[in-house]
Formats: sequence, structure tokens, C-alpha cells
Amino acid sequence: MNINNISKVFFENEPKEIKALKNISFEIINSGLVLISGESGSGKTTLLNIIAGIDSPTNGEIYPELNDRKGSFIFQDFQLFDDFSVYENMEIILGLKNINDSDLVYEALKKVNMEKFSESKINQLSGGQKQRVAIARAILLDFSILYCDEPTANLDKENKRAVAKILKKLSEDRLVLIVSHEENLWEDLYDQKLILEDGNIISNDIKSNNLVRVEKNNEEFKLKSSDAFKFSKKSIKKQKSKYITTLVLFILTLSTLILSMSISFNSNDISTYRTFASVDKPNLYYLEVDRVVEGMHELRSIPLNKTESYNKKYKSKMFYKPSRGYIDLGFEDITYNEILTTIIISDTYNGNIIENNSVVINDYIADKIIENSNYISYDEILGKEVILNNHKLNVEYIEQSKKIPNQEYQYEYDLFHRKQIYMNLSTFELIDNVNSKFFTANILKGEKETSIYIGKKTLEIDLNLGSTTNKNNEIIISEKYALENLVSDSSELAGLIGREITFEFFNKSYRQKNFDDYEKTKFVITGITRTSNYDVYFDSSVFDSFKNRFDNRKMINNFMRGIFIEEYDKNTISKLSKEGLYHNTFISTRIESTISSIKIISYIMYVVSGLFLIISLFLLLNVISTNMYGRKKEIGILQTIHVSLKQIFKIFIYDLAIIIVPAFLIAVIISSIEIHFFNLFLIKESISLIFWINYNLLAVICVVTICILISLLIILKTSNKLKRFTTVDVLYNRWKEKCL
Repeated sequence: MNINNISKVFFENEPKEIKALKNISFEIINSGLVLISGESGSGKTTLLNIIAGIDSPTNGEIYPELNDRKGSFIFQDFQLFDDFSVYENMEIILGLKNINDSDLVYEALKKVNMEKFSESKINQLSGGQKQRVAIARAILLDFSILYCDEPTANLDKENKRAVAKILKKLSEDRLVLIVSHEENLWEDLYDQKLILEDGNIISNDIKSNNLVRVEKNNEEFKLKSSDAFKFSKKSIKKQKSKYITTLVLFILTLSTLILSMSISFNSNDISTYRTFASVDKPNLYYLEVDRVVEGMHELRSIPLNKTESYNKKYKSKMFYKPSRGYIDLGFEDITYNEILTTIIISDTYNGNIIENNSVVINDYIADKIIENSNYISYDEILGKEVILNNHKLNVEYIEQSKKIPNQEYQYEYDLFHRKQIYMNLSTFELIDNVNSKFFTANILKGEKETSIYIGKKTLEIDLNLGSTTNKNNEIIISEKYALENLVSDSSELAGLIGREITFEFFNKSYRQKNFDDYEKTKFVITGITRTSNYDVYFDSSVFDSFKNRFDNRKMINNFMRGIFIEEYDKNTISKLSKEGLYHNTFISTRIESTISSIKIISYIMYVVSGLFLIISLFLLLNVISTNMYGRKKEIGILQTIHVSLKQIFKIFIYDLAIIIVPAFLIAVIISSIEIHFFNLFLIKESISLIFWINYNLLAVICVVTICILISLLIILKTSNKLKRFTTVDVLYNRWKEKCL
């Protein structure tokens, strides 16, 4: 081995500059025991470290290259893993060499008379015993070079001689370099002796250079995962409280993240379908979304060409719903009208063809007809005529109301569906071209809309005051209407007979008060009735007087067109949503409110999760940093037995894994419980009808990704710190200096 012009300067170009070695050159014998001696501060340990490759020279070079100078180390302070037993210290070497033969451990220990202490902890041994274990470790490593830094300095006289003899024996087939100030101990043992003084070689004595060194395997070792885990486990035991705190907070962070993401990633379309299913899948009415204001959908008509396309794609039907005002359905010869909300266009009903000029009403309307007539059964109503937009239609079928499992919403369901009828397209087009007979009226300058009846039955109304109407300018009013609008006491009712009153009429489909299409007309009150089905009763001749006034208005102009779906699944809901359509049902507003509320909650959850994540990241970094600085000795020892930093990183990966993996697994369980109780909260607070949020696998995958990214970030930060230190920095306490 050739050393050429090696120099080493500490704190170069600083006031406290130290020149430890001064351009020294020499050769080292091929094998045998080489003693490097000198007074304290002469540079002998620095020289050994440079030769061994755990420190670097300021100038100069050494031949052969570092990879061919790999060796085992024996230090003055032993450099053993104090938390491990003697056997575990040795077992790590077997793992590095990928050997599974424990007998080799006992053979190495036997060579230094330490086989009886294999299960003892390092901190239970004396200094001499520790040094013997260090030598046994070097024997087990079996490198062709053995570097020893003051191997006998801390031993008693008897142990000094014993260790010296062992090292001399080992030098028979390898190069043993020993730094020692005890020249007398090694006087009869060395093969070459170098004496240093003030960074210079003042003596180089070679006794023998005939020995042949047996080349050993110099490959880099790999740290077994099981051994890396042992280091992590022992570090965690030393800081249990910090570990538990970090673990608990990280569990909260991950579980909250899974909950937040499950809320955000939840398919509102699927939850909407499940909501519909919870009320026995009601018929759906879809319109186009015009815009969304504060989470609520404002809807508009679907264009006719799109409606036809959707009907083919989704097996839907077209419907019309008044966009303003409403349309009345009257029944001939009885004083009963029903305000319709929906007209469904269909050629069939329950597989039966709907004929032209025919209509399907539901049982609610049929019950009202029976209530206001002499009919006693549905069969009597079938075939009778109803009046729609002044056109007579035959009642062909009566639809039976649906009973839903959730009785809490039966009333809302009935209210939404009971005022709809079915007819075919030809019938709808026919009634659309007939002028509307139905008007509404207000007292002049009044605010309250007046319900009116126009028909021949005014002659048969039961009066308590006055007489029936005979002329088109005469009216009958209800007692209730009179008391609410015209007089304050029933004693004043008689004074209303013969009184003139002015009404303003306008088309009922345009019942907004500010609409221009109205007619002011004066009437004479001829009678007062206790019947309260309507406020005011007009003779049918009134219609004729206003017929021309409203001829230019079509009923369809005041309707929104949509599609009506009876059979659907969750995919249908999703597809319709992507088409830009939105359902209009008795629980649609409730669903919109649910989605809006949950969206706000999810934002809050993300903020909380973010705060938890920042705190958790800080604690994780703190735990890993503490472990890194706390095991600096272990890192240095591993480097001296030629474990690369890349392999040492395994320990820190396990440090993270011990926290992150249990935290993740527990968080998965806890988050499922959180989601369950979150759904219960939504139902309890009437935010949702169902368990709206499902456990989302994508949320779990995202959290796994976050865990991996956090781990990579911490490992990267840790590795950058570790790369700043050489082995000698760690072993000789220059660690803190480099941290400052």
C-alpha cells in the first residue's frame, strides 16, 4: 500500500487551522501487524482514518483504491450496539453477509473466549469483554485488512496482553494496522512500525515483508430488513410517549382525510338514486338545468328535438308542466275544478292504448269528483267527460296512487303526483289549439286572487240571500268571500245585494298581477251562498264576452317541456345528469339541500384535515430527526462495517412504517365508523333521508398516496442530512459541529 504526499488540515483557512498531517509518504507492508505510534496529537488516528477511508485527505493519494482497502474496525471505545446482546451484534454480520449459520458466531466468540456471554447485553460487559466482542465481530467480517484505533487503551494489563496476542494471531493472514501510544506492548509483535510527530513520520521500521496477505471478499454488504426493523423497534421503545402521540394524531389525520375524501368523492348521482329507492322509486320528471344558484337548480324546458332523442335513449315519455300559472281540469255538470300540475304525453297507460280525446286521471281526482257529485264508484266515472281548456275528454282509466314504504313522505309524494293526467300527443295538440275557457279574477286593485266558476249551474246554487243570475253582468258570491273582502260582519251581507263591483279578468295561465292581458268589468251582486267551493259564480255567457280577447294565447306557450321516466337505475340517473338534466320530484329540493349542506361540511373537514396533517408531519419529522441524531453511533458503526447509507435508510423507512402503517390500518377502521355516524347525523338533523355517504375506495387510495409522499419527503430530508456527515464525523463527535 503506497501513501503519497498525504496532508490533512482541519478548519482550513480559519484562525484555528490545524495541520494534522504534513505531506507524508511511505509504503505499508503487504500483510502482518503494522504499528502506528506517537504522542497524543501527533496525527496517528487521522492517518489511520484516511487509510481506512472513513476520512478524506486534504491533499495526496493512496494506492490501491479505497474499494481495495476495505477492512474491519476495532476502536478504543469498542463501537458496539449497546442495545443489542452479544449474539445480536454478531448476528447482524451474518445478515450482512447473507449467511444463515449461527455456528460461525460461536466460533468467532470462542476465539476470543466470549462464547459464554453470547446472550449478555453489551452494557453488562467489562471493557475487556467488549473489546473481545469487537474483535470477534472483526473476525466474523473476515476482511483482508483490520484497522485498530487504540484497541487496548481502556483495558487492564492482563486484557491488554490478551488482546495483543489475538491481533497478532489475526495478522498471520491479513494486514492489521494498529494505532497505539503503547509501543512497549507491541514491541515484540509488530512487523512494521511508524512513529509520527507533529504530523510527520520520524521513523519507519520494517521487520518483515515476506508475509502473503490472503485476499478476502470486499463486496458491499446489504442490511437485512429484519435487522433494520430491530433498530427501529429499539428506537421507538426509547421514546414511547412521543411515538404514541404521533401515532394517535396521525390516525386522526388519516381517518379525517378518508372521511373528507369519501364525502368529496361520493357520487351524488348514486346517492340520489338510493334516495329515490328509499321512497320506492317514484316516477321522475326531468328538465334542463338553466343555472345553479346557491346550490339550487333553476330549470327550463327541454327542446323538442332533444326530448324525442331522450325518449328513445331512456324509454321516457314527454310531459308538460305549467311554467307560470296553472291549468284547470273541470268536470261536467258538477261544481268542481282541479288545478293540474303535469300533463304526461303517452300513447299507452299500463300497456293499454290511450285513445284520442281521452284522458287518464288518478284516484285523487276521481275521489274529488265523487265527493262533489252523486257518483259512488270509479266505474261510474269511467267514460264520463272532463273539461280541459274548454275541450271535453273522456275518462278512459283511473290511476291508482302509489303507497311508498316511507310513510313520513307519503303526503308529499301524493301532493306532487295526484294532480297529473295522461293523454296522447294528438289529444294534447287538440286541446292546445282550443281557446281557454278558464280565467281568474281580482277585485279591482286587490291583491288576492279570486277563484271563480263559469257555468250553467249558477241557477242551482243554494242561496241564503238574493236570487240566481239571469244576465251576463250578474254574479253570485260566497258568504266567506264577502266577509273576507267586502264587509266586516254578517249583518252587513244583505246590503251587498244589488251592489256593483268591478273585477279585472286575465288568462289563468298568466296569473301574474302585472300582466297586461286583462279586462276590467263591472258586475251586480244578485245573490250570496254559503257554498264555498268558489268565491264568485258567473253565468256561462261571461265566457263568450271575453272569447275574442284571449284568442291569441296558446296553452303550450306557458308550459315547460320535460321527460317522464318510470323505469330507471343508478346508471340512468348518472347519464341524465351528464346530459345536463335535473330531476324535478317531490324530494328534489331535499336532495339539493343535502348536496349543498354536505359540500359545506366537506370544506370544513378538509380544513381540519389540513391542520392535522401539518401537525402530524411536524411530529413525524421530529421523531425521525430524533432517531437519526440519537443513533449517530449506530450509523457510524454500520458504515465502518461497510453498510452504505442507502442500506442504512432502511432503518428510517421502518421508523416511518412503524408509525404510518398501523396509523393507516387503524384509520381505515375508524373512518368507516366515522362515516357511519356521520350518516346518522345527517339523518338525525334531517339533512338527508338515507345513508348518503359511502365508504370510498378512491379516498383510501388517495390517503395511501399521501402516506407514500410523506414518507418520501421525510426520507429525502433525512438522507440529505445523513449525506453531510462522513463516518469519522459520526464516530468522533463532529456530528454537532456539522449541524450548527
